[in-house]
Amino acid sequence: MKMHLFRELAAKAALLLVMTAIPGEIALAQAPQFTPGKLAVLQLGDGGTARGAVPSDIWASRQTPYFIDQFDPNGVNQTTPSFQVAIPTNGPNSLWVNGNAGTEGNMTLSADKSVLTLGGYCGDICSIFPTALPTPPLAPSNLSYDRGIGSVDAFGNYVNVYRGASWYGIAQGKTNPRGVTADGSGNFWGCGNGYGSLYFNANTGDSPIQVQNIVLTSCSKIINGALYDSVKSGESAGLPPGIYSRVHFDLSPFPLPNLASFPQLEIPVHPLYQNCIGFDINPQGNVAYVADNKAGIQKYVKTGQSWKLAYNLSVPGYTNWTTGTIVDPNSTANMVGCFSVAVDWSGANPVVFATTADSPGFDPRDAKKSSMVYYGNRVIRINDTNTVATGENIIATTGILTTVVQAPVPDPALNKNYVVYKSVTFTPDLRPNIVSQPESRSVVAGDSVTFTVGASSKYNLTYQWFKGEDTLSPEITATLALNAVDLAADGSTYRCVVSNNYGSVTSSIVTLSVTSVATLPAIASVQRITNYVGNNFTITAHLGGTDPKSGFQWYTNGVALTDAGEFSGVNTSTLHIINASTNAAAIYSISALNVAGPATLDVADLTVAYAAPLFVQPPSGMTTFIGRNPSFTASVSGYLLTNTWYFSTKTNLTGTTLTPVTLGGRYAQTDVSGQPALTTLDVTGAIALDATNLVLVVKNPSGSITSAPVSLKLVVQPSSHTFVSYTAAGQLYSQDFDTLPTPGGGSFEAANGQNMTYVMTNFVGIATNIVFAAANASVEINYSLDNPVDFGYPVIPNGKIGGFGLSKKMSGWYGYSEKPLLFAATSGDQSAAGLIDNGQNYNNLNGLTTTTTNRALGLLTSSRSGTIAFGIALVNNSSATLNRINLGFTGELWRNNPIQQPLAFGVLVDPNGTASAFPTNEVNSSSLTYVDSLTLKFPTSLGTEVYDGTLPVNQSNLSAAGLTIPDWAPGSTLWLVWQSSTAAGGAQNVAIDNVSFSAGVVAAPAVAVEPSAQITPVSAKLLATVNPNSGDTTTHFEYGTSAQYGSVTSDSNVASGISPVSTSAVLSGLLPGTSYHFRVVAMNSLGTTYGADSTFVTAPLPRPTLGLMSYNIGGFHFSFTSLAGLSFSALATSDPTLPLNQWQNLGHPVETSAGHYQFTDAAALNGAQQFYILSQP
Repeated sequence: MKMHLFRELAAKAALLLVMTAIPGEIALAQAPQFTPGKLAVLQLGDGGTARGAVPSDIWASRQTPYFIDQFDPNGVNQTTPSFQVAIPTNGPNSLWVNGNAGTEGNMTLSADKSVLTLGGYCGDICSIFPTALPTPPLAPSNLSYDRGIGSVDAFGNYVNVYRGASWYGIAQGKTNPRGVTADGSGNFWGCGNGYGSLYFNANTGDSPIQVQNIVLTSCSKIINGALYDSVKSGESAGLPPGIYSRVHFDLSPFPLPNLASFPQLEIPVHPLYQNCIGFDINPQGNVAYVADNKAGIQKYVKTGQSWKLAYNLSVPGYTNWTTGTIVDPNSTANMVGCFSVAVDWSGANPVVFATTADSPGFDPRDAKKSSMVYYGNRVIRINDTNTVATGENIIATTGILTTVVQAPVPDPALNKNYVVYKSVTFTPDLRPNIVSQPESRSVVAGDSVTFTVGASSKYNLTYQWFKGEDTLSPEITATLALNAVDLAADGSTYRCVVSNNYGSVTSSIVTLSVTSVATLPAIASVQRITNYVGNNFTITAHLGGTDPKSGFQWYTNGVALTDAGEFSGVNTSTLHIINASTNAAAIYSISALNVAGPATLDVADLTVAYAAPLFVQPPSGMTTFIGRNPSFTASVSGYLLTNTWYFSTKTNLTGTTLTPVTLGGRYAQTDVSGQPALTTLDVTGAIALDATNLVLVVKNPSGSITSAPVSLKLVVQPSSHTFVSYTAAGQLYSQDFDTLPTPGGGSFEAANGQNMTYVMTNFVGIATNIVFAAANASVEINYSLDNPVDFGYPVIPNGKIGGFGLSKKMSGWYGYSEKPLLFAATSGDQSAAGLIDNGQNYNNLNGLTTTTTNRALGLLTSSRSGTIAFGIALVNNSSATLNRINLGFTGELWRNNPIQQPLAFGVLVDPNGTASAFPTNEVNSSSLTYVDSLTLKFPTSLGTEVYDGTLPVNQSNLSAAGLTIPDWAPGSTLWLVWQSSTAAGGAQNVAIDNVSFSAGVVAAPAVAVEPSAQITPVSAKLLATVNPNSGDTTTHFEYGTSAQYGSVTSDSNVASGISPVSTSAVLSGLLPGTSYHFRVVAMNSLGTTYGADSTFVTAPLPRPTLGLMSYNIGGFHFSFTSLAGLSFSALATSDPTLPLNQWQNLGHPVETSAGHYQFTDAAALNGAQQFYILSQP
């Protein structure tokens, strides 16, 4: 249905262009809105001030409208376009972009220059967000929007060409629709993340097909009739970054692939500039400009068959914001990259237009610094008069660079302008396109002659020929016919103006030569040509003499050629040589015939040489462990290559001594032919003497190249890995993973090495091997991780032997991947497989909160990762063999997909103790002791959905108590392992958090007495801990004034378990100031355990405080205060000198309220003297 709609709209657009015949002119039903030759700039964002989950906020909503702006290429600091097309953001034809995405937003002009093409997301903008909105919200690449293709013609008409799930849809995880290119005839090619390259035929409406799935592509363009793609570092699947064309699988050219194809490297980018996005190539195919989104613009020149960096143009960025312009245009304090490039090749010097990667956002290391890449807030112009070809760096200050379009004034509150100029190309041009130029002619007086121009257009063409400046009438066809020319016409010049409804173009000027007699075919001079093995090129015979000429035949060294092998066109004036070999070197001659007769003429002296070798990817140094097997690889373009590896005495070539590496034994060299060719030096079982510098020398018959020395650094591998020391049955171990890195600025896609902005959110609790300046500091760390990786091992920035440096908080934790290990730090918004540090990202909007510091350890899998697992090693340093565990953890879902990822849990006991290694064999063979009840599972979703795993709705709490494990003997290692159950791409990202663990045995109870508490003169609370050791247990205390005890408390029941629990009993009726003995007794089915004898002393009784006294007919009354709950006796006598045992016991005072006592001696006589003593008890 949608495809028919496209064709219907296209047909309606064509109807609007029907010409009305009016004498002497052409009447148009619709005038173009775009002016040919102007700049078309893709604008992201509307510049509005609304903030939050709304389209005007590029950062927060990440769902951003498109605008196409027209600007004057010769303008300076323009801010207002002369024409603008707003792409609809709602309804069935909507198309918009993730304005925060660094790789999206490539707009191109179709090959026939008729339409602008772009890709993006379809559906009502900001209509889909996660249930719980994170800060910032998730990008649409993670959400269930359709993807689509749009085109805009010269009249400003927008057409939604395709909308659906098959154009970089989300079934396989996060995908970015990065850009689209077209031929103008209904064929579209797309670039993006996740599907490689796609093709869509709008004429048939068939579903898009994948025409390349080897590499991820950033920008696609049709140039000189062929499709090219840029492939940046990290997305090249092991191939060198650069500009690629397409070939069939037999390596024959496939210029515009509509079926499966293979990428072929055309322009390898320099090792320093591998973040290539936009590009343009001249019509001759030997000069290219490439935009690097971090480094600027690089110019490459083709010599022979090899491309070489001519120079890098470093582009100064904004140094301050005042009125939206650069305060100091010559400042080089903040250099920026470029995203998009379009070049005007028509003049004497190329004029380069580019969008810069200035950022109006923040830098996580400095909120005041504007340095985040991708935000192209300027369109710049460079008139390239540079002749530099040595690869040096040039600073593009005001003498070179002009700002054509400048950014609006940013929001002063957040230092953002909310408008991004993402890509630049030229406006649609409906004027005719001349495909073949007329040629000069030489004739004899009286002959007739013709000149012909070839032109193409979707619209009706008209022709007007001119002689000099004079109009020829009625010469209004593609061919000018002149009959019976005379000598007076000699030297006349002719040109043709070809027009359609929308403008005109002029052909080249040709000259007519008229002679009185015919002259034989002739050559002015022999061409001296040097070309290179493997190249395709032509030799054209520019023949003088009378026209017409015919009977062409090419020869090499006098031998007639045929259309076979590397030669074609042998019977035309232009000879084509394909994949030239050294055998093609010869004297080339041609025979031709005209009215004056035949002639055989030498045309060219061709030399075919081997181009000198050129490094595509030179070798690089590394650090690894002694005993490992390091490899050094380089890729080289060229033929007949000889590769030799050398030891170098220095780290630079100046003054070094090179000694050839002796192959055999521990050193082996592998060479793989191809373009580029690969050479690898492998070292087996590296020893300390191998720590040296290596140099690669590559030679062929035309020369040699020598790499810079690269170092092999060797370090001693630790004798043991990190582990957790488990010292006593019942010991509690917990892990919250909050010392995992909190990524600064945004998520970090899976990689190894992972150069990551690491925000130190828990500085005091993190012990690493890197010195940080302060708590909450932000640093860049390059994690180059071993496999398996030890989280507690130091960070080593290269060689893939390092850890995370978390020796204080995550010792004993490991991660593993069946295939190369990758590591990511994400908020669930990334799709690449690897070991995943899940949690929210830090930025200066949300700050360092508990949300950003709450981390969880998880995984994502694919066929490229295989099984992924992580776990902890605990060494039993107790005296007991442990065989029961308690385990609990929180499962978290961060990214949901249609494929479930059950996270299986298993255990393994390794008697090797501290020498134990992560059980890779058991993980790969699924031979751990698995616990089904602890397998973490979450329901799947229909499409990709990104969740906040810290929310309870996205969590599952799993636990097991008294779980039986194989005997864990003292000195052995217990591995607790979580592993993926599927290696399928598009599975869920699941993680664990808040792990708690303890271990015990099946035995008689274990007891430990704790200090008594709440001791009073007459009471005390006895305390102890009891480990039931997996059996139902009864406890009580024995106590008394000697170690014979004599008194027993009532029994207390303790449930079965392996962790210590507290038990207590309160004693009363004790004697003040008295020493008591006690012990705890615990019993289960396996025996009775008596605790050690302990003692406590009751407090002495404090002297009571006498209160009111009175006498009445009822007797003598007195009151006093003391400790509550005591029993006193009142003793009385009239003679205080008597012994106490002779005093009369009158009875017990009454406790009227807590601690308040009263006594009445009813027998007391008025006027008689009486003495009283209180006795306790």
